[in-house]
Amino acid sequence: MKKLLLVLLATMALAGCWEDENSVATSESANYMGGGMVMAKSASPQAAMAYSDGMVAQAAPPSSMVLDRRNMGDKKIAETHNLQIETEFDQLQARYQRDFAKCAELGCQVLNSNITAEQGGNLSARISPDKLGAFLDFLATGEGEIKNHNVSADDYTMEYSDTVAQTENLLALRERLRSLLASPKAEKVDDILRIEQELNRVQTEIDQRSARLKILQKMTALATVNIEYAVKYRPAEIRPYELNNTWKIAANKFMRGIDAMIQFTGATLPWVPVFFVGLWLMVRVVRFAFGKINLRLPWKR
Repeated sequence: MKKLLLVLLATMALAGCWEDENSVATSESANYMGGGMVMAKSASPQAAMAYSDGMVAQAAPPSSMVLDRRNMGDKKIAETHNLQIETEFDQLQARYQRDFAKCAELGCQVLNSNITAEQGGNLSARISPDKLGAFLDFLATGEGEIKNHNVSADDYTMEYSDTVAQTENLLALRERLRSLLASPKAEKVDDILRIEQELNRVQTEIDQRSARLKILQKMTALATVNIEYAVKYRPAEIRPYELNNTWKIAANKFMRGIDAMIQFTGATLPWVPVFFVGLWLMVRVVRFAFGKINLRLPWKR
């Protein structure tokens, strides 16, 4: 009996230790998971997060990814947003026209735009930064779903400053060359030609850098939005078997066979008499030739 009581007491002690370990592991797991927070995927672009206490928090809208330009000063930043929107095949055209109309309403500069019915398309445009957030939030509404949204920011401040400085130096050089060309020192023809040649080279570089400055100004003053429209997978449409088409195809093939047979007969019929006459002549020639030759066989004496 004493041994039995000792065994029961040991078993109860081990069970208590096991329950304590399980409770500690459960509490640690709950702390690791954030107090029981569960992510809930929503069909809308603004997904919701459900918590164990019943509170629901909306995910940040697409406008939250817009670059904050208030603390940039004079920096030249090219902001680009790339989005992929997936829609049903029968909603693609309406969605594209809706987004294009909104872009035009906000004063976008459309760079590229195309669409293929029930397959996909793209829309690339530049928009003012103060209207970018409204446009992105508009894209998050309506039919379809934003599957991907990434942002890139390229700093062109150094290139812009260098190009401005180079342009100013070239402008000053151009003025000196013009002054030299108009001065009495440029009397020889060779000197005049060399100065004009140098003026042409300087003017070409000024034009190139001026064009690059305009591009940089557009890239940094406006934000670029590239939208790719994709269509959800659609199973192949199964059409009922049409027996009428089968009979039509069979009748057409039968008529084509008769037509081919008539053409073959009409083409070969005039040659039938010629064939038989030639065959008759060949037989006569063979008989005449064998009649003239006296063949002696070895077994006939």
